[in-house]
Amino acid sequence: MTRVDLCLYENVPYLGPLSVLMLEAIIASKGRPMSWRELSKLTGLKAPAIHWRLKKMRDWGLIKWEPKLARTITATCEFIPVEDR
Repeated sequence: MTRVDLCLYENVPYLGPLSVLMLEAIIASKGRPMSWRELSKLTGLKAPAIHWRLKKMRDWGLIKWEPKLARTITATCEFIPVEDR
C-alpha cells in the first residue's frame, strides 16, 4: 500500500496513523466495501474507536458509509500517492 497525501484536501485537518491505515485499506479495497471486523483486525481498535474515526472521515468527505448496513464503507474519491506528486 502506498501512503496517501492527505494534505491535498483542505477539509481534512488531521488524521492520525491508525486513521490513515484505515483509509489506505478502504482505498485499496476498490470494488469490495470494507467491514468493521476487517478494520478492527487491521488496527486492533474496538468498535467505538472505529466508529469515531469512520464518522470523522465521512464528515470530511473521504468515505461513504451507512452505519446500520453491513459492508458499506467505501472511499469517495481517489488520492494521489506521495510518490506520484
